[in-house]
This record gives sequence, C-alpha cells and structure tokens, in this order.
Amino acid sequence: MDVPRSAPVRKQDGNYQVFTFGMGEQRIKVIVMDTRYFRDTLLPDPTKQRRYAPNMEGDMLGEAQWKWLEKELRNTQHTSLTILCSSVQVLADEHGYEKWGNFPNARRRLLSLIAKTQPKNLMIISGDRHMAEVSKMDLQGLPYPLYDFTSSGMTPYPQRHLGGQQAAGGGYDRQAQLRRPQSALGEWRPGGAHGSAGYWQ
Repeated sequence: MDVPRSAPVRKQDGNYQVFTFGMGEQRIKVIVMDTRYFRDTLLPDPTKQRRYAPNMEGDMLGEAQWKWLEKELRNTQHTSLTILCSSVQVLADEHGYEKWGNFPNARRRLLSLIAKTQPKNLMIISGDRHMAEVSKMDLQGLPYPLYDFTSSGMTPYPQRHLGGQQAAGGGYDRQAQLRRPQSALGEWRPGGAHGSAGYWQ
C-alpha cells in the first residue's frame, strides 16, 4: 500500500485515515473509518428471519476513533466536498446483513455527530452488498440531504423496488436501487453466473 513506516496509522489501533485531494475550490477530503477493528459482536437473530439481530449496546468505532472522527468532521471548512467511507451501509437498514443498523445506538451516534459538526457537503460511500444502491436521508439539523452511495458489482440488481421508509432521526427515502441501465446503446444485459461481462443489446 506504500504506507510510510513513519505514518501515524502504523502507530495506532485500527486503520482509520484521512486523505485530501486537490486544491482551492477543488479540494476534497476523504475520511476513511475502520468499521471492523473495534466493532462489537454481531448477534445472530434468534428468529432466523435475518442473519443478525440488533446489538443495542454494541459499538462500531471505539472511543479513540470517535474522537478522531469528530475532529475530522469539524475540520472541513476548506474543502468543497467531504466523503465519509464506511465498509458497510450507514443509511440502508431493511436488509438483515452487515450494516450500521446492527448497532442502532452507534448508528444514532454517527448521525447525531454529522448533524452536530455540520461537515461541508458530506456524502457517504459504502459497500459490502454485492449491488449498487443510493440511499437518502433528510437528517434533522443538517442543511442538505445526506446520501449513502453503495458501490459493489455493477451487474447485479434488486428484483423489486424498495419504497420509502421512516427511520429514527429523520425522513428516510430509498431511491433508485440500481436498475438495468438504458442508453442509446440499448438495454444492458447482466453477465453470467461465473462473472462474465455484461453487454448492450
């Protein structure tokens, strides 16, 4: 990864880091959280309806990382865009797999921190879902909509549209889960089961 031996990240627990790109009005700040190293135990769902049940006492980041994250979220006044990176989805909560929603109090703490610190033009990017998806929340106290862009494989797509829901902390609107793209080239056909490329028809 070409990380210098003297880099601060080598002297801390967890792999959370911050990067900046560009200058002036094109300056972008990328905040990368470590949502694995400090994460508490995932609880199996006793009803078997989902893989995991909510861990109401569990945390995702650990106190040292929470303090670091608050500092970085507050220090965005000289950036045009702030990107917060999470390995799992922050906003989407209806599925039963890994997500911030498995730790409701930690998720609530993160959203409250974003509203309190008012980072400049914040968006979230996440993954781990084997699909692409955009989630939106109108977070109380934040002067702009909060988006979570989930980027995974580009050929899988949901078989149904998931409509709007309400979530603690603000209005929650699941929008435009990745659909079959349309363009002047025609209709996109996904690839085969063994990872073959898709094609335009």
